[in-house]
Amino acid sequence: MLFVGFPLSYENACKLFGTPEEDGKILTDKVEAAGLKFEFVDKNVYVLGLRIKEFYNFAGQYSTTDDCITLIIKYKLKFMELIRATGVDISGLEIEHMEAEPVFVNNPQPYVMSF
Repeated sequence: MLFVGFPLSYENACKLFGTPEEDGKILTDKVEAAGLKFEFVDKNVYVLGLRIKEFYNFAGQYSTTDDCITLIIKYKLKFMELIRATGVDISGLEIEHMEAEPVFVNNPQPYVMSF
């Protein structure tokens, strides 16, 4: 699966959306109401973003590089539109890494992630 968005911890996503950590449904409901996904990956890493559905079952298929890049940019722009509409402050985020310490990033651009 290919995603465009931010890799975050559950705790940081709760802070971002101003939801209590005790009830994950509140966070999920807020994220989904915004048109986004919040999915668990592994080892306290979650993805806040959009799944690029055109790449969901991509095995055995092919596409031009330009078409793939255009599609990723389309999802990036859609993600930024949706995240801005939520009103959350993304001027500084702690980006999670699977096997490493989180990194604080000022004004992060969306990441492309494969899981």
